[in-house]
Amino acid sequence: MNNTKISRIPANLFRTIEFPEFASDIYKVVEKHNRPELKIDEVFSMLKSAMTEVEKITVSERSHPLTAQLQTLRADIDNNLVALTTLIKGVSKIKVENVNEAGLKALPVLRRFISGINRKNFFQKRKLLLLLFDEINTDPDLVTALETLGLKILIDELKRDVTRIGELQSLRRESKSQAEKIRNRLAITNASTAISNLFKSIEIAQKYETTVDYSPLISELNQIMADYRFTISKRGHSELIEEDIKKTDAPSSTTSASVI
Repeated sequence: MNNTKISRIPANLFRTIEFPEFASDIYKVVEKHNRPELKIDEVFSMLKSAMTEVEKITVSERSHPLTAQLQTLRADIDNNLVALTTLIKGVSKIKVENVNEAGLKALPVLRRFISGINRKNFFQKRKLLLLLFDEINTDPDLVTALETLGLKILIDELKRDVTRIGELQSLRRESKSQAEKIRNRLAITNASTAISNLFKSIEIAQKYETTVDYSPLISELNQIMADYRFTISKRGHSELIEEDIKKTDAPSSTTSASVI
């Protein structure tokens, strides 16, 4: 009998701008599976309904004055990742002793994090880049190897842009009106409740539908949760959705953090 749990993340750990992408990732994964066979079609429709309001958050964020700067930074990161991938291929073909030694040190690390990265969404890209930055920061020999290969400047630019995106997202959040913050919080609360109910339904259904294999769906969902949990854990300070409605007249039923 299947009895696999789906990982959970408290909804208030997400930044407002992050939540729509997270909810969309969950929605897309579940949507592609055979929901009637899995006995989750009805509860999935609750998430589908909640997504209408969640998508409005994205529309609102795109109209914000800082959004253009964020889009430019994301494009710069994508371009630098393409350039870094190209340079990695070029460096691997150089037959010079000191370059080869540096390549043996740096290239396996870079390939581990950079390979296929441009096919991922931005949240996943940021996760991989943060992991790469961590590894570089703790290994002086790796820093030296990257400098020898001429890749350190490009990686420093990526680190600068990832950091700047976090700063701009904070500024954008602080500039929102209280009414908009409350609307966003209500949308997030409804969607997180729908996701929580969906996860519970999947976990319950697998116990009774013993002829149906739920493991592919649960595995994909747990991978999404792991990706987002990692990025959340890498922040210097958690920036909670609850801060968006602090000192407002939002109903108390919408201010508690749901556990997705």
